[in-house]
Amino acid sequence: MDRLRTIAARFRDARVAVVGDMIADRYILGRPLKLSREAPVVVMRYEGETVVPGSAANTVNNLAAIGARVHAVGTLGDDEMGRRVRSLLAEKGADVSGISLAPCETVVKTRIMAGDRHTVKQQVVRIDRDNGFAPDPSSREALGKALLALRGKVNVLVVSDYGYGTVDDAARDAIRGLLDGADLLVDSHDRLHEFPGAWVVTPNEGEAERASGIRIGSAADARRAGRALRDAFRARNVLLTRGNQGMLLLTPEGEVEIPISGTDEITDVSGAGDTVVAFMAAARSVGASAEEAARLANVAAGVVVMKRGTATCSPEELEQALERAGA
Repeated sequence: MDRLRTIAARFRDARVAVVGDMIADRYILGRPLKLSREAPVVVMRYEGETVVPGSAANTVNNLAAIGARVHAVGTLGDDEMGRRVRSLLAEKGADVSGISLAPCETVVKTRIMAGDRHTVKQQVVRIDRDNGFAPDPSSREALGKALLALRGKVNVLVVSDYGYGTVDDAARDAIRGLLDGADLLVDSHDRLHEFPGAWVVTPNEGEAERASGIRIGSAADARRAGRALRDAFRARNVLLTRGNQGMLLLTPEGEVEIPISGTDEITDVSGAGDTVVAFMAAARSVGASAEEAARLANVAAGVVVMKRGTATCSPEELEQALERAGA
């Protein structure tokens, strides 16, 4: 535990770049009033809304929240949501010079949250606006240049691939050029095979099943799937996240099962995977081993899943969670 605290205390020295699909997570809050006479649905009274960085931008946000020096590389639409997400990241201290604004729509995931004044609001529906996102050639060229400009400035590179096409063939070539002396962390929904030789890949159970062809119903299945991924993708480490079953880390030295941190009464898993990748990256950047990084990421994830919506874990919250874990 002392070692984990020492690593966390050095997060401000972390030098990390995050490249991937930047989106906006929008939350519309309302109070249920009555049943509609038009259809069997609840009528809600609008109470407000908020927008937070999502997907790769959430990984950036988590790194900025712990004081890491983080460079964001990606594309957002040149619209209200895109400018807002970039501004939010800049306000947190992230370097957003690598985020270009393209003449297209920013991907927006809108969650309608309903609840009375004195109750926790619950998500009743999610609306994804993602068919208008299409970076133009100039934006793709800018992304490649932004990656090449980071050579020597970072020692960890995170690929956060949600399948929206930000990381194309040219971006992968630029990523390979940046890896001289930098460790690669890959969080990809369905393209882990396109990033061979990563320091770590971080699939959840569903992603691991699709990539390995092994159905995961037990810890033994998870170990078999993890080994298959490690061999197939030549990854040095595999961190398989298993929800309320914790995490499984496979390294050259062996396999480590990491139980969940905190309670298994999870409030919201939105963005928890981004938090895991962010803390893995920050810890690795300051010299942590794979197991040390995974244990810190597990504690941080235990903090954010108890929050409503896409969230981050502050240094103070991490310290308190480490104290509880130690006790």
